Amino acid sequence: MKRILLSALAFLTFTACVSAGAPSGDPTWPEPQAVLNQGIKADGIKKIEINLKNEVLNITLSENENITIEVLSNHQVGNPQVVIDAKSIKIEQKEKTNKLAKRTCTINITIPKKNNIQTLNIQNEDALSSISDIKVDSFSFKSDSGAVAVNNAEVAKSTEISTSNADIQVKNLITTEFKISSNKGNLNISDAEARSFAVSTDKGSLDLDCPKMFEKESSVSVGSGTAKISLPSSADFWTSGDVGSGRFRSEFAQDSKGPKFKYKVGGGDMRLLKR
Repeated sequence: MKRILLSALAFLTFTACVSAGAPSGDPTWPEPQAVLNQGIKADGIKKIEINLKNEVLNITLSENENITIEVLSNHQVGNPQVVIDAKSIKIEQKEKTNKLAKRTCTINITIPKKNNIQTLNIQNEDALSSISDIKVDSFSFKSDSGAVAVNNAEVAKSTEISTSNADIQVKNLITTEFKISSNKGNLNISDAEARSFAVSTDKGSLDLDCPKMFEKESSVSVGSGTAKISLPSSADFWTSGDVGSGRFRSEFAQDSKGPKFKYKVGGGDMRLLKR
């Protein structure tokens, strides 16, 4: 049975929390108030979709048996809606209320170690997102100017992360294939294991560290920024690409018979280094 928690904080009466002297009808509060959804059985949940405007998002692993969702806000209206059914969780911010004076909102989600989540899709336009210790089949993240940090992620199939103007940090990622891109943001990717990857940045910098050799065709593209790609010293691959006014340098042999590494450099600088 679907449980719809519309405007999560609207169910609680926060009137008593309004600071003394605040104008009548003022919808803001001096301290954030929390609504905690707990007791969400993780066994049946296969998909989590999150669509936010400007809310800070934190996702972590927990020792609990159930999924918990905490919405921490100092505003009574316009908060994310949480929709839960037997197989999915959807958290959506429909109103762009982030421009309201002094509005703050944070969503904290904990996921138990034992879960059956297959898909985790996140979109967060402008605020910081932090995702740690996830284990899913597929993971995607998109933002405009909202930075993201992903730590200790195991994704069985595909990982896709993209931002327009924000930084991306990934540490300890195991996946089959990953695509990571940003227009103006900096990309810092360390200890990333994948069979194939496609990484690109236009005006930002890229630092990509892969402890294991990729198995299928992979690519890196950099515009006017700089890129440093570190691969195992025994990596076996051949390179093919284009260079504009920039420079491409490699510490590896160029005539290998392994998988293809495709590069593109505009006015920037790209280096392939041995770990």
